[in-house]
Amino acid sequence: MHKIAILQKYRGMGLKAVAASLVMAVCLQSGLIQAENADIQGSNGQTNNQRLETSIAISSNPQDVVSPTFDPAFAKNGVFHPLATKLYRNSKYTAYLPTHLPDIGWQFIKLNSRINENGYEIIGRSSTKAPTGSGMLETTSNSGSSTAGVALFRIQAKLQKQIHAVPSGSQLILEAKNWRFYASDAIAPAELMKLKKEVIAYNQFAAPVADSTGIVHITKGHATGDGSPNYKYHAEWSFGDETTYSFEATTTVGLTQFKSMLSSFRPVINLLDQADVVLLPTTQIIRVQEGKRDFLLSNENKKVPIAASVRKIKGVLYIPLKDVVRAIQGNMQYVTQKNGSFMYLSQRNNMKPTKLNLKTGTVYRNEKKLATYSLVTDHGTLMVPVTALSKLLDVQADKINTENKTMNMTYTSWYTSNTMSSESADAQYQVKVFSLVGPSFEYNNTALGSSNAWEYAGSKPPKGYSPLKYEVSTVHIPLVPGSQNRVELQTNDGQMKIVQSVNSTIDPNQVPFQLNPLPYLDGLNMNVQLVSDAERAWKGGYAEAVKDVMIRGDLKGSSMNSLRLNYKYVDKNGKVSTSNLVNIAATDQQFSYTLKPEKGKGTYIVSLVSPPKSYPLADQVTIVTFMVVFK
Repeated sequence: MHKIAILQKYRGMGLKAVAASLVMAVCLQSGLIQAENADIQGSNGQTNNQRLETSIAISSNPQDVVSPTFDPAFAKNGVFHPLATKLYRNSKYTAYLPTHLPDIGWQFIKLNSRINENGYEIIGRSSTKAPTGSGMLETTSNSGSSTAGVALFRIQAKLQKQIHAVPSGSQLILEAKNWRFYASDAIAPAELMKLKKEVIAYNQFAAPVADSTGIVHITKGHATGDGSPNYKYHAEWSFGDETTYSFEATTTVGLTQFKSMLSSFRPVINLLDQADVVLLPTTQIIRVQEGKRDFLLSNENKKVPIAASVRKIKGVLYIPLKDVVRAIQGNMQYVTQKNGSFMYLSQRNNMKPTKLNLKTGTVYRNEKKLATYSLVTDHGTLMVPVTALSKLLDVQADKINTENKTMNMTYTSWYTSNTMSSESADAQYQVKVFSLVGPSFEYNNTALGSSNAWEYAGSKPPKGYSPLKYEVSTVHIPLVPGSQNRVELQTNDGQMKIVQSVNSTIDPNQVPFQLNPLPYLDGLNMNVQLVSDAERAWKGGYAEAVKDVMIRGDLKGSSMNSLRLNYKYVDKNGKVSTSNLVNIAATDQQFSYTLKPEKGKGTYIVSLVSPPKSYPLADQVTIVTFMVVFK
């Protein structure tokens, strides 16, 4: 059985059931789920996983693993990917993991875990050495038995119905959004007031974990070397079922990073069970340290060598440009022109490059001057100030940590995966997209061009994702009968585009007219009919012709004695012409107009429009829209 057939057969079951139904030759400690970012080619029900438009082919062998699509933070090469995969395959209930990691300077994260019938436990520690084995995950029979490195956090899940009671003597400092925040009575009043302000600011907009009820308990920790207060943080929550989750951060992590981690917990689920398309932002953190000749890729928990050491020149931190481009999987090209030498730079999904003048240090985009920087070379390696990276590659640089001389560079791009079908038997192509609220994307069918009038039906995101930030949007995209449909979903910033060719098998006579749903048009029945050359009468809102199409109908049920016809031409590249408006007179409330292919062969989007001032608050109202294809 081909993988496509497998996907269609088990789609409704969810991939956890698929995993249990297939024979899988996989080792969770090495090469876990090699097809995480995959592109399964097929005519229907296909799965396309992309990260920066990169894909790896999945074998058609039915014994291979069908790979789920996790949150981008748990995707392949990420710190939590092996653990997320292990929990997804083995945990009896939905696991939750943080998508944000603490900033521990020039060190690695080491994870120890165990899973049993009652739940799971994970301990995160800092380590000066890269983790062995899979590079991310070390499993022990007892997660507490591996004590190398400084403990940072502990994550647990247990099959218990109630959250543990808060120790007696604890003070309630805030109750909001089904969460309660307590502080130990050992914390002094002055410290407590400061803590309370920070907690209130943190919990201002949403619950720490979406859809949950929970508590946070803050206790006194060991004092720091300078005598400043130090605390431990313990959170516990549930979703109203029999599972309780907890997250505990040590004094090494601190309140700010505890809040960031707690708010970042997401369910380890196959997101393609919730939508046809996953389109989410993903953030890459590149950590540098002055004097070092490598990058620490925080999300991937590994170091990579670079061409020259990061160093300060006249108080400004300089970094090798080509290594930043490589880290974000971008592109760079050296070009010599009459007016000088230039470096063209682009992000993986951005087709509009930035131009850098190598002599003057001037940065251009779309031939517009953005800024000028001082450039240096180190044994042939081009070095740029970190402040230039935002203009060159949209890489944002934080301030330098004065204690450990490290600095984080952040790059945000898009992660996408989909199971969009390549066939449709309907006049409209329905797609559910899991993405940011807004929504964050636009859509069109190049066979019909873009109307710049998109409609979205939003619904709640999966449990554990805040509806203030995420949603599942359902869109309906009109199709033309045949295989010329090219459906495109593109992020609003233009950084990511998803393209799917669709063959519409609908009978051309079954394509309906697109009626305006305005209530005051309910009584208007125009009985529109499309008759092409050779006197062929079409039964719906679609017609094909060679020379012309007669459009006829009546205006019964209205006071109108004329109409206007508005049409746009769409060429084979999806380019839409400007509108063409034609007045149509009516005789005895009947009208007719012969449309000819004045713009050439192709698709014409035609609308019948009311005459001026026929309806209140509008100069013209579109009554009905249909398609005519000249071949």
